[in-house]
Amino acid sequence: MQAIFKRELKSSIFTVKSVIILLFFLMISYWISKYSSTINQFSGEKTSIISVIYGAVETFGVIFGFMMFSGTIAKIVENESIRYIIPYTTRTKLIMGKYLAMNIYFLILLCLMMPVVIFVRGVNGFPILELIQAIIFFGYITSIILFLSVITKRERTANFIGIILGFIIPILGLYSVVSKNIVIRTISWLLPYRYDTLRFDSAILVILSIILIIISLKIFNDMEV
Repeated sequence: MQAIFKRELKSSIFTVKSVIILLFFLMISYWISKYSSTINQFSGEKTSIISVIYGAVETFGVIFGFMMFSGTIAKIVENESIRYIIPYTTRTKLIMGKYLAMNIYFLILLCLMMPVVIFVRGVNGFPILELIQAIIFFGYITSIILFLSVITKRERTANFIGIILGFIIPILGLYSVVSKNIVIRTISWLLPYRYDTLRFDSAILVILSIILIIISLKIFNDMEV
């Protein structure tokens, strides 16, 4: 699993697409930090600059996450390269290695935002609570991506559905926060944007993530390749 994790993380970070995404997030962090005073005025001084930045990273991170990783399992199933992998590792280790690599990728993105904030605004201290909540957030998103990649079996299908979900989840999630529609409010329990701060109910996201991973493992282990 360690070899799979390292290879997947390396292939995710050292690409032109990844560099562009990183630069995009750094620009967002710089822009939000620079105009944090104006943002605070609109929010009534109730939202910290770190929360705003992490919120932006989470929103755009969902879109880029689905675009980058939706085909992670479907690709090796479709081109049958999985046959050359499973003799040397278990399917469970393969799934968990890719899942951990996706999460570490997002963790690196989150941690790289902090130097920008410190440089521009001189913020002191590390936002540990916001970071933990963001990790839980992306842990859930990557479990959805993993599940999608397992059940589709085709890279093009996985990428197509992933792009759609990458836009629908943030839009529906943000809308559910302010909507009073009972259906939307019910669906919001399955969307990560309901859990904007680290609270007791954040455990729901953890439970949902575990359920999706277990289902993905079950389907993948029973799959004929």
